[in-house]
Amino acid sequence: MRLHVPERESEPAAPAVAAALPQPHQLMQLQTTAGNQAVTAMLGRSARPLARAGANYAKTSPQAEMSGVLHKEVDLLNNAKAIVAWLRAKRGAPGTAVTVTAGQIVGDAALVKKLTPKPKEEGDVQPTLDLMVYYGVLKAGSSGFDGVLDKDTGDLDTARLDAATGEITALTKDFDERAAKKDSVDPVSMTGLLDQSLAAGAASEKKEDKAAEQALADVEAQLGEHVVLRTPDPKGKARPAITRVTVDKLPAAAPNAKGVDVIALPVAGAAKPVEVAADEVAGIEAVSSGASAETAKLRTALQAKLEKAKKRVARAQGYRTFAVEVVEFLERLRTRNTTWVGGTYPTHDWGEFSVDVFLNVGEDSAGFYKIGPTETFFDAIDATAQEDGKWGTFQWRAVYNDDRMIKTIGDKYGKRISKAPHHGPSPDKLHVHLDLRPDKLQPDATSGFHINQSGRVETL
Repeated sequence: MRLHVPERESEPAAPAVAAALPQPHQLMQLQTTAGNQAVTAMLGRSARPLARAGANYAKTSPQAEMSGVLHKEVDLLNNAKAIVAWLRAKRGAPGTAVTVTAGQIVGDAALVKKLTPKPKEEGDVQPTLDLMVYYGVLKAGSSGFDGVLDKDTGDLDTARLDAATGEITALTKDFDERAAKKDSVDPVSMTGLLDQSLAAGAASEKKEDKAAEQALADVEAQLGEHVVLRTPDPKGKARPAITRVTVDKLPAAAPNAKGVDVIALPVAGAAKPVEVAADEVAGIEAVSSGASAETAKLRTALQAKLEKAKKRVARAQGYRTFAVEVVEFLERLRTRNTTWVGGTYPTHDWGEFSVDVFLNVGEDSAGFYKIGPTETFFDAIDATAQEDGKWGTFQWRAVYNDDRMIKTIGDKYGKRISKAPHHGPSPDKLHVHLDLRPDKLQPDATSGFHINQSGRVETL
C-alpha cells in the first residue's frame, strides 16, 4: 500500500487470475447509474441482521459516525455558551461569585429550551457541565459547580471555550461538506493507493494514471535542475538564461572547432550538449534556491505547475484510492482470495470506504458469478473482517442481486447482502459492491480531529 502522496513506481505485474479480467468499461459505466445512487437508500432500509458467528454488519458509514461525534461536541459547546449567558444574567455585577447545579439548569424552563438535546433530568446536563469544567469555565465546588472568573475582568473565563467553539464548529462544517461529496480524492480519512495489479479500472483510467505520474515526475525533475546565467551582450541587452541544465557545476571551458572557448552544457531533452561561449557565462545556480530574478521567476512557475500536476495525479488515481484501512484490508484479503479486482469512483456510497469488486470466476446460466467461487469470496471477506489486523477487526456489507447468494451468505452470517439496480445479472453491470470499515474508527489528520484522553474533540 502507498499513502496517497504521488511517488514513482515501476509498472506492476499483471494479476495471476484463472479467467479473463472484466472489460475495462465496466467500472466507468457504474458512475452515473441510478442503481448506484440507490445503494445507500437500499442498504439503509435493510434490517439489522441477527447475531451470527461472522464479522459485524456495517450499518453506519465512517463519515456519518465521525460527523455524529463532531455534531454532538458542537451541541455541548453551544449548550455551554447558553449556560454561560444564563449565568451572566443571573450573576449581576462582574466579580460576583457564581455557583450552579444541574438541578438549577434543568429547573429553568427557558434555559432548557435552548439546550440540545433538551435535558429531562439532572444527569442529562452532566456532559455539558463536564465540558465546561474541561475548558476552565467551571470547577467542582462543595455545593455544585463554581464559576472560574477572569482575574482582569471579573467575568467568567470563557477564552478556551470560545476558541474551541469556533474551531470545532468550522471543522464540522468543512467535514460535512467533504463527506457529502463521497469522493476518495477529497476524503474525510487518510487514503492510500491500491496496487494497480489489484485495481479494476478502464484502460483509459490506467493510461491517464501513468501519464499523470510521468508529468509529475517531469516537473519534479525540473525543480531539481540548474540554470546557467549569462552576461549581457555588447549593447547591454540581457541574454536569456539557459535552463534545464542537469549538472550543478560548470564544466571546464574548451576551444571549439573555430578556436573559441566554449562550455558544453548537458541539458535535459537535448540530443547533445549545448555550447555557450565561456565569456558569456556569468554563473550557475539551482532552480530550487537560486537568487536571480530569472531563476526565481522560473521556480515560481514550476511550483505552480507542480501543484497542478499533483492534483492531476490524485484525480487520475482516484479509481484505486481508498481509505488506508480499506487498502490494508484488501491486501490481506488478497492473501486469502485472488479471484477479484476492485475499484471506485467519485460519489461512491461510502466514498473511500466503498469498493466495487469484479470477480474473475466466470458466469453461470443465470448471468451471475458462479456460485461456488462467489461463496468462497464472501467467506474470505468475512474471515478477513474477523482477523485482528493493523486497524483491528472490520464490519462489512454488500450489494449483489443474486438471491441464491443472498440466502447462502445470510444463512452463514446473518443478513449481509442487499439488492439494488445494476448489480447483476449480466449484462446489467455485474459486480459486487462492498462497504468496509473498522469496528473502531480512528479519526486522523485528514479527518481533522481526534478524541483526547479527556474524551474531548481536539482539532488537528
